[in-house]
Amino acid sequence: MMSEEEIARIRKAQHVVATAVHPDTGELLPWAMRFSSFIPMNLPIAFGLLFAAPTTANIVFFQWINQTYNASLNYANRNASSTVTTADLLQSYGMASTSAITVGLGIRHLLAKQLSGATGSRLICLNALTSFFAVGAAGFLNAYFMRKKEMETGIEVMNA
Repeated sequence: MMSEEEIARIRKAQHVVATAVHPDTGELLPWAMRFSSFIPMNLPIAFGLLFAAPTTANIVFFQWINQTYNASLNYANRNASSTVTTADLLQSYGMASTSAITVGLGIRHLLAKQLSGATGSRLICLNALTSFFAVGAAGFLNAYFMRKKEMETGIEVMNA
């Protein structure tokens, strides 16, 4: 019979394996691609989206970085029973990145009058609003396009 301490050690080991190993492939997920790393990886990205000077270059850069990270996270945690081609991945990544940049720049253009005279907390709020809509739209499209094949063909829930 196992002691409480041994059972606790085994449960902790199971938890570590469940968060670090892909359930379908058995491959070790890189630290940055684990769901447990989502918040620490996104903090610098969110900081850049909110507080970098809202220039066209900064909007393009931070939206691109955000979608690159989201695409890699979606790919690493995909259901391995659904075959995804390189063309599918590139199309999904391109759609998400393009939509994020387009929405970010489009909202910036729509709010140009309000932004031109804004300073301090008003400017931060308007920047946050711009980033929120761009990230939200692109995050949805990223997840949709990266997982589209799984939604169309289904996934293997149980193997033979």
